[in-house]
Amino acid sequence: MIVCQHKKSKKYFIVVKDDGSPNKTFITPEGNIRTGIDINFFQEEFEVGNNLPMPNQYINEKQLKSYVFYNCCINEEPIEKYEILIDEMTDGERRILINQLKHKLGKK
Repeated sequence: MIVCQHKKSKKYFIVVKDDGSPNKTFITPEGNIRTGIDINFFQEEFEVGNNLPMPNQYINEKQLKSYVFYNCCINEEPIEKYEILIDEMTDGERRILINQLKHKLGKK
């Protein structure tokens, strides 16, 4: 997972899409997905390894949930890749994620 720190707020954002342009797609500390943010507002990117517990000093719970949603619904990655994160969700959060996935896939 690639993260970078906002220069002014000092908060960490997850980079979820980098097409090589100066604008990228991020998951904000509030868990929102934002596109077109200028990379010049951030410090250098770095990778947060899988050896760190999640959430951690860089990534919070809201960001993790949005990260799973983004990668499963928008990037259509296999949900099995995120089993550990999903296991840590409450039943209500899992239901919301399942409903979002079903909606994205056009299933009821």
